[in-house]
Amino acid sequence: MDTIPQELVESVLDQLAFDREALKTCSLVSRSFSHRSRKLLFANIVLEPKETSKRNPSEDFAGLLSRSLSVAPLVQALTLYNFSRGRSSWFSQDRTTVPYILRSLTNLNRLTLSGRHYDRRWDGSSDINPVLCRAISQPQLRSLTLAYASFLQPSDFLLLFADCPNLRHVRLSHVYISDQFTLQLLPPIPSAQVTRPRIESLLIQNVPTGLIDVLHDAVDLSSLRKLQFYNNGTTASSDPFQNLLEAAGESLEQVIFHGYSSSPANGIDLSQVPNIKCFFTINNFHSGVTVLSGLTELFFQRYDYAAARMHSVLFHVRCHPKALIECPKADWTRLERALVHVRRKVRFEIPVTELEEAMDDPLENAAVDTVRRGLGKLQEAGKLEVVMVQMAD
Repeated sequence: MDTIPQELVESVLDQLAFDREALKTCSLVSRSFSHRSRKLLFANIVLEPKETSKRNPSEDFAGLLSRSLSVAPLVQALTLYNFSRGRSSWFSQDRTTVPYILRSLTNLNRLTLSGRHYDRRWDGSSDINPVLCRAISQPQLRSLTLAYASFLQPSDFLLLFADCPNLRHVRLSHVYISDQFTLQLLPPIPSAQVTRPRIESLLIQNVPTGLIDVLHDAVDLSSLRKLQFYNNGTTASSDPFQNLLEAAGESLEQVIFHGYSSSPANGIDLSQVPNIKCFFTINNFHSGVTVLSGLTELFFQRYDYAAARMHSVLFHVRCHPKALIECPKADWTRLERALVHVRRKVRFEIPVTELEEAMDDPLENAAVDTVRRGLGKLQEAGKLEVVMVQMAD
C-alpha cells in the first residue's frame, strides 16, 4: 500500500476530512496514510462535557498532549463548549488544565469559547478567570469567538488582547461583564500603552454598550474591513456602533446590520460604506413606526451624499406584506433620495414562508410592486432588483 502515490493518498483523505471515524481507521493503515490522517484528525478539536459524566473533558486531551508530543503542533482550531444547563462552566474557572492545553498548542490560530445560553451565577463561577484569559492571548492566534461568556471585570476581558498582535477576526455574541459598576467606572485606555491587534473583521451581538467601548480601546480598528452588528433595541444609544464605523474609516468594505424598525438607528450613517446588507424585522405596528422607519434613518445622519461610497445595498425586510403596501409615500421618497447615490445595485429581498405559493399570492406580489413603485427612480436607472426569497429556518 505504501506504493500508492502520496498525492492520491492525500486527495482521498481530504475527501474524508469530516469523517472522523474513517480518519481514525486510515491513521492505522500504513505510514502513507498515517501523517495526513493525524493532521486532519487533530486540526480541529472540540472539547465539550457529556451530560452523563462529571469528568472534565480537558483532562483526557491534556493527557494525550503530554503522552504524544507530536499532537500539539497539529491543532489549528480549538472549541470549548459549555452546554450543561444548570451546572457551572467546566472551563471558566479552570486555572491549570485548560491553560496548559492552550500554551501547548503552538500553532493554534482559531479559538472558540461557546455556551448554549447565558447562565449568570452571582458567585462568579461562570466568569472566565484571569489566568485563563492570559492563556488565551497568544501571538499566533488569528481568530477569537466568544459566545455566552462573562467576565468579572473589564480588566479580565482586556487580558484577552494583551499578547495577540496577529489577531484579525473577533466575534462577540452575548458577552457580559458581571460587575457592571466597574464597567461604568473604567476610563479609556491610552493607545500608546499597548500594542493593539489590528482587527479585520468584527461581529457584535448582544454586547453591553460599555463593553463595546472597552473593545474599541483594546483593539486597532483602522484596518477593519467587515463589521457585523445586531441592534436589537436593547441598546439605548447607537453611538458605540457609529464610533466603530468612524474608527474604521475608509478601510471598511462591508457592513452587515441586523435590526428592527424600532431599533435606535439615530446617529448611525452607513452611506460611507461600499457594501451594505441590512436585515430588518417588524413584528407589529405602533405609533410613528413603519417598516421603513429604521431603514431610512441609516442613511440620513452625518455625511454629504456627494462623497457617498455606496456601491451595493441589500435590504432583507421580514414583515407582513401589508406593512410594505401601507408604508407612507414619504418614507419611500426619503429612502429613494438616499439610494439614488448607490453606484451599482440595490437588492430588496422579501422573505416568504413558501416561495412557490408566494409567487401566486396577490398580496405578496402587490408588496413587490409597491417596492418597485416606491423606489421608481432606481427602477428606471436599472439599479433596483426586488425579489421574494425563501425564509430561512
